[in-house]
Amino acid sequence: MSNNPLEKITGKFCNCDNFSGRRDSADLICGGPSKGTCVCGQCECKPGYSGPDCSCPTSIENCLASTGKECNDAGHCECGVCMCNATLVYDGPNCEDCDTCPAKCDRNRDCVQCLAYGTGISEEKCQECPQRIILVEEEELIVNGTDPCTYKDELGCLFSFNFVMNGTMEVILVQKITSCPEGIDALWLAIGIIIGILLVGLALLLAWKIATYIYDKREYAKFLKELENARTDAVRNDYFFYLVVNNVYLFIIYGFPLKTRPFLCRVTTT
Repeated sequence: MSNNPLEKITGKFCNCDNFSGRRDSADLICGGPSKGTCVCGQCECKPGYSGPDCSCPTSIENCLASTGKECNDAGHCECGVCMCNATLVYDGPNCEDCDTCPAKCDRNRDCVQCLAYGTGISEEKCQECPQRIILVEEEELIVNGTDPCTYKDELGCLFSFNFVMNGTMEVILVQKITSCPEGIDALWLAIGIIIGILLVGLALLLAWKIATYIYDKREYAKFLKELENARTDAVRNDYFFYLVVNNVYLFIIYGFPLKTRPFLCRVTTT
């Protein structure tokens, strides 16, 4: 019999004790006073714990992934530990590590942005985000030598975050204040906009001028060709031929004896 005054033997036949119950990994009887007690050699677990040594929490809180789902819907929780489905590609403490899946940073970006800064996705969707975040200074984001995830928001401001285990729970460390570029002087911004509009206008005007010049040049060349064709358009037979110039028929009659000179007959058309 032990000399420990806390260890007692009871029962009508001295067959019960409070110290022979199963011990947990820390060598505590029934997980220790906070988890269970030994009654007649058997562990009686307190609410929130189960198992032969009362070391298994009944809550699945430690098995929740960053998505808020038990073991990321890729496994089940046993004794507060995720048992990942071997047929799936997920592994890790919460069955959410996956080399062939979208990066962990990308999966958490929207929720981190809305929870920390109130921007990005809608408020309704933000309320569904299960992530647990802690706002820290920028220099505190490097954890275990790993670089933080960094993104740019709609205003061009940079924000960073990183992941850390807080006991058995994963939390996200988020940069307190985003890093935004220095503001641009309003006057110079207005001047830049005006100059940009003028340059666009000049470019459009120049393009219109070039297009008009090319069109006019083609039309003028076409006109000259038609005029040339009109001046050389002649009809000739054995007795006479005529030219048509500006609606004027010029007849040259030559079907007479050679000693008779041909003469020119001018007829104007209406």
